[in-house]
Amino acid sequence: MAATIWQTRGAGPGGSAVTRAVRWIELVTLFGVVPALLAVRARGASLPFLFVTAWVCLAVLWRDPTFQRDQLWRRELLWTWLRGPLALALAVCTLLALGLYLLEPRHLFDLPRDSPWRWLLVMALYPTLSVVPQELVFRTFFFHRYGRLFGGPWVATAASAVAFSWAHVVLLNGLAVALTLLGGWLFARTYLRTRSLLATAAEHAAYGCLLFTVGLGRWFVTGV
Repeated sequence: MAATIWQTRGAGPGGSAVTRAVRWIELVTLFGVVPALLAVRARGASLPFLFVTAWVCLAVLWRDPTFQRDQLWRRELLWTWLRGPLALALAVCTLLALGLYLLEPRHLFDLPRDSPWRWLLVMALYPTLSVVPQELVFRTFFFHRYGRLFGGPWVATAASAVAFSWAHVVLLNGLAVALTLLGGWLFARTYLRTRSLLATAAEHAAYGCLLFTVGLGRWFVTGV
């Protein structure tokens, strides 16, 4: 399915050698150098930088005549697309909750238990303020502008996952980097299957909200 979408819809223009070289420079700078600089010099600016980057990426996509704008939503068959991924998210987070219970039981469900209003605020704001900008940058923009640099969907999927994971180096903990590598792979696969920012953001939000609920959210907050 992913390969068919790749062939029929494309993943950004292949272009000349100069265009490809420019795209590689953009890719390495935005997804490689910038996260490292933020981690070393300006960790507190990572969320504002994400907002600005997301708006710039949206503007670039909107002005690109080869970009199909309906990829920003595509609500049709949303539940059909997401039944499997959401069930997997629940299973994975159940296993993580079990591991937390065995290793650090005091943190299990600590956010909803100790700060229910804060937990509700996270559940309400996290999908919109964090998930949507991330998916716009790391999936919609990444695949459209840089996907063809990798020659095929599976290599591009891996590249998107690595870029997403590396961006979390600003959190300065290995657990966040490891879990986002897995998450990045899953979200990239969903995006290639659906070409829907909405579907991918829903899957990402499910994992994030479940992680914050079971007690692992502190590992995904700058400053922990």
